[in-house]
Amino acid sequence: MKPTKTIEVLIHLKDEQDEVIRSEQVAISGTMYELLMSENPSFAPNKPQNEYREVDIWYIVDLIRGN
Repeated sequence: MKPTKTIEVLIHLKDEQDEVIRSEQVAISGTMYELLMSENPSFAPNKPQNEYREVDIWYIVDLIRGN
């Protein structure tokens, strides 16, 4: 578990030439951080506590963005 209980995610949207056309920063903190680090959440059964995969990060980012 991170001491600050925050994960900063930097997202780049790229065009066909692989050029960055937009960037967005998302902070995962508070209850979203706790959900990401929880054991066996509904979105990732059998996930160990205090561990996450890239797909888990995207799930939380989508929740924060309201998708």
